[in-house]
Amino acid sequence: MPDVDGAVRALALATESGAATYAPLELRFATEQLDQARAAIAGGDAKQARLLIDRAAANGDLALAKARLGRVREDSRAKAAQIAELKARLGVAPAAGERP
Repeated sequence: MPDVDGAVRALALATESGAATYAPLELRFATEQLDQARAAIAGGDAKQARLLIDRAAANGDLALAKARLGRVREDSRAKAAQIAELKARLGVAPAAGERP
């Protein structure tokens, strides 16, 4: 019988990392595929269950990666805004190509 633990862990990590905000589609796909895998297991279709578990885990991993990237981008924008504010306070002109 296929093991769903890996897919469940991937989904939990993605959810904890903010995938609902940064990767809602991938998170939904992973959840749906996990539910379908459980139904396949209940129906005795181990081959289909394994395929769905693999897909759910892959989508969970993708959602986790996108969530982490989204948070990094958000943090980067916040830091850039802080730097711009400090430069403005100090009267330092923005560097070439830098937004004021």
